[in-house]
Amino acid sequence: MGLLITRVVQLVPEVDDPPAANKAAAKHQATLRANRGDRVWLDPAVTVLVRAKTDHFLPDLIRRIDGIAKDPPFIQLHKPTGQLPVGFARFRFDTRWIPFIGRLEELAKIKDLLSGDQPFRWMLGYGSGGAGKSRLALEACDQASGEGWVTGFLDRRRLAGFVTEACDVWQPLRPTLIVIDYPAEEPQSVSDLLHGLAGRAEDLAHPVRVLLLERDAQGEWIKKLGLERSGSGSLTNARAPNLLVGSSNTADMLHIQRAVYQARAKAPPTAEEAKRFSSQLAALAGAPTAGSTMLSAMLLADAMARGEAFGTPGQPPTSFDLYQSALKHERGIWDHHGLGADQRAVLALATVTLGLTRRDHDRVIADKLEVMLPTPTQCRIVAGPDCDTDALPPLRPDPLGEAFVAEWLATDGAENPRRREAVAALAWALDPRPTAVFLLRCAADLPADQHQELETWLGRAATGPDAGSEPRRWWSAYVVERTALATADTWRRGKDMLNGLERLASTYPEEPELRVRLARSTVNLVARIGVSDLAAAQALSARLETLATEHPDQLELRVELAKGAFNLLTGHLKQGDLAEAQALLARLETLATEHPDQPDLRVQLAKGAFNLLTSHLEQGDLAAAQPLLARLEALATGYPDQPELQALFANGAFNLLTGHLKQGDLAEAQA
Repeated sequence: MGLLITRVVQLVPEVDDPPAANKAAAKHQATLRANRGDRVWLDPAVTVLVRAKTDHFLPDLIRRIDGIAKDPPFIQLHKPTGQLPVGFARFRFDTRWIPFIGRLEELAKIKDLLSGDQPFRWMLGYGSGGAGKSRLALEACDQASGEGWVTGFLDRRRLAGFVTEACDVWQPLRPTLIVIDYPAEEPQSVSDLLHGLAGRAEDLAHPVRVLLLERDAQGEWIKKLGLERSGSGSLTNARAPNLLVGSSNTADMLHIQRAVYQARAKAPPTAEEAKRFSSQLAALAGAPTAGSTMLSAMLLADAMARGEAFGTPGQPPTSFDLYQSALKHERGIWDHHGLGADQRAVLALATVTLGLTRRDHDRVIADKLEVMLPTPTQCRIVAGPDCDTDALPPLRPDPLGEAFVAEWLATDGAENPRRREAVAALAWALDPRPTAVFLLRCAADLPADQHQELETWLGRAATGPDAGSEPRRWWSAYVVERTALATADTWRRGKDMLNGLERLASTYPEEPELRVRLARSTVNLVARIGVSDLAAAQALSARLETLATEHPDQLELRVELAKGAFNLLTGHLKQGDLAEAQALLARLETLATEHPDQPDLRVQLAKGAFNLLTSHLEQGDLAAAQPLLARLEALATGYPDQPELQALFANGAFNLLTGHLKQGDLAEAQA
């Protein structure tokens, strides 16, 4: 089956008459829909004729024909060969060094995602680095492929190209599962893909499923998917519940130990080895940087199989100890294959930027670093047997790659400061977004001192006088994310970064986005320390006030000021200081009244009124809560186009009603 060539030929005589051509195109599109799912052939001679005859609709038609019957440009993943991967590659999920173990419940949930007759659905799977998310998805792909599905992974570069060139016209040849590992690396492309597929779901020839894999289910990246924007209902309705890929149970971990020993052609672990393995993994689970993950189990089992002892009864090993042990072992393999200081510098750069291409090398790396890319053989040592000869991927799994860069910075980088700074500058110049993403992952995976060294090194390059606006922009975005992770114990590091960002914004006043990021970072810190140190939070809030006052033309700053006031109000409420909270609510009232053209200010006012109302109810002061409900009602009535206001009013009314019922006042509750 296919679209008959004669149908296209019949369109050609009509191209000189645009109305007739458009009518013919509509008929042609109906034919495509009628034959959807089948391949479409277009004779090369007809293609030439069509291109020569028209500049109206047929060039776009050809693009649709070219793209309609192609699979997405999936990464070609390694198929098991039974051979032991050499070097670091054995820890990559796609080399399948050991069999897939456990995760039956998670697999069942992904299978549920694939089932049903909905044309389009998507799911977010999340878990810490090394938890086994990618290997789980790979196993799900294998199982689905056996049932007739087209499956595969899209990396950020292939994803961006697919979205730009073909997504709006693509038709799946068969049911298709698309896995996107780390959507935070390219959130806009992911958003375009999801919205595009959801918007034309009923026209898809076969079911399409998208599985996203990320570290967390929140963060700034998921906000950029636009799930709350107008017209996103179809995407929200197509979303399956999130899938948490957490720690594995003890039995599965012991299976991993046995599988690693078998892969190394070692005798099965003794009862004593199994006991020591389990106890050390349990100690890792309480560590601040990683915990008991699939990767931790593999690394620990691998080290034990090599005869390496870890920890002492009073001081168990940390996840970072495991990373360092693996790196030390790999260094010997790398040296044997000629991966010296030059290649390690390029590998560090590739890991920070989440991958390099030979084009990157030819364009800037060869000149700036004066080194060559590793040979294909060397690439396979670190990235697996299917490493693209025109690209150098990052060192993975991610926690190992991050530990490698930290080690490189302290060793090779310290010995060659000029190259160290060149690598940092190149990272921001080549691709600042993944560089910022890399730093953010390090915050979760590495000890604080190691992460801070990386942060200082890359931050110096991003904010230097020769850096350019894009590195500054992405560094400021990183500071926003970083301050959002601050705690009552770690916020002082965030404050240091905030001070640096303030100096940066002052140095480059022509870059207003820096001021917005400064304001957002300040709001984050106010929220994090509002309970533990209200005086410090108050000082930060005053800085927000100054920033918004000095730049009244930047409406975003006023919104951030309101958010900061709300966060500070919440901090006072948690400490029981309702008088200070009332004063902050008055400030929010003033902002919302003076700037009625900014609906976000009304939302912050309503949220503050709701929280204060709730606090009064908790103290049994229903009389004080009543005027706050009246204010919420006035906001909801006055601005019916803001559903957040209606929701807050309804919740406030319900809570006040409940308060009256608890006091036995049925008449007030009825009112």
